[in-house]
Amino acid sequence: MKINCRLYTPSDIGKLVALWNENAEWGLIDEEQWKNVFYHTPFGASTIVLATSKDDPDDILAQFVFIPTRISVKGIEVKAFKPCAPIVKKNARDEMGLATLFTFILKMYKYATTHFINEGIYLLHIMPDVRWVRGFQMIPGIQVAHFPLWCLPLDKDIPQHLPDGYSIEDISPSDSRIDKLWARSAKLHDCGIVRDTSFFPWKLSHRNYRFVAITSNSRLVGFAVFIYKDVIKGIIICDVLAEDEEALALTIQLACSGASSFRRSLPEKEQANCEKVSILATPPIQKIVSGMGFEKNKYKFSLAVHVLGKGLSKKDVNPERWYVSAND
Repeated sequence: MKINCRLYTPSDIGKLVALWNENAEWGLIDEEQWKNVFYHTPFGASTIVLATSKDDPDDILAQFVFIPTRISVKGIEVKAFKPCAPIVKKNARDEMGLATLFTFILKMYKYATTHFINEGIYLLHIMPDVRWVRGFQMIPGIQVAHFPLWCLPLDKDIPQHLPDGYSIEDISPSDSRIDKLWARSAKLHDCGIVRDTSFFPWKLSHRNYRFVAITSNSRLVGFAVFIYKDVIKGIIICDVLAEDEEALALTIQLACSGASSFRRSLPEKEQANCEKVSILATPPIQKIVSGMGFEKNKYKFSLAVHVLGKGLSKKDVNPERWYVSAND
């Protein structure tokens, strides 16, 4: 199938909402929701590459969204983009095998990288679907790391053990103390998405997250969110910030306690479907959860990092050095 690629314009939004609703499997979305997720991001509108039929330029066959982000690389913020939401029309997918489909998506990806290089953007990061990991590994310049999922059964209550001098507070993702905590937390990993009040209110508004915030003398020392997903039969902990390794362990422990309490709040019939609490475990987190009764799951998350220019060192942004969350 012969296609042309181009960047979207705001006049395409109605067609892209229809493309999503008719061809994706992520639930229905309206134009306002689409704009909140992809257009009104903290760092401006997403860059979206469209594939159109050479025979009919008005026929949008596919989209590939690139959301603007900020990455902390050893404490220095770098502009980047996160590829996501590749959608191909069902009738076009039906004509292709998996390999041809990836080639179709890859053409849009290469079109985007050329655009970003021209714009002076040299870093892309993506957590690809497990079906696409091998394909992304074949792209020159991309580095890939894998992070295991660790799970803890929720068959027993997990009590809340709060050390003297510490409190749990109900705070907003826009609380200014998060910025100070992020500055300290960023030192635990060499790289990662900047998780501060310019980013969290937008990111955490897209799902029904619950927050865990730990303070000591009103100073925020740990923050995490968790979300219940019946499709995975459990709760997953995400976006963990902590000022040091001790606070990291305490934050994870209290997030597990919060997950256990949330399970008890569910209707009795639904509690049976909430079997576990899980977390994507980077090396510092693995060290903690392995001593808490968590067990390593067979599932692994992948992070692919693509350096597009000489302005960044591949070593500095090696994905093994990142903090990454399951909802990234």
